[in-house]
Amino acid sequence: MGLRISASSAKGQIRQYIRLIDNVAKQAEKNFKDMDFENADRREETEEIIQRMVKDCEETAGDMENTYFEE
Repeated sequence: MGLRISASSAKGQIRQYIRLIDNVAKQAEKNFKDMDFENADRREETEEIIQRMVKDCEETAGDMENTYFEE
């Protein structure tokens, strides 16, 4: 049997997860900006990875925000 919680509790938990996801994306971008690259190819590869990660975080947070819970 699964865990049963109220819709308002579930929504609150979702908001906490979204804040954590947003924080991960912001920290990744900040850390990338703080990096010192000697190799331009490595910089571009890393930048692409960070951009994909931020996009995935945004999409996940959006999906979570659109989750419906029955009252």
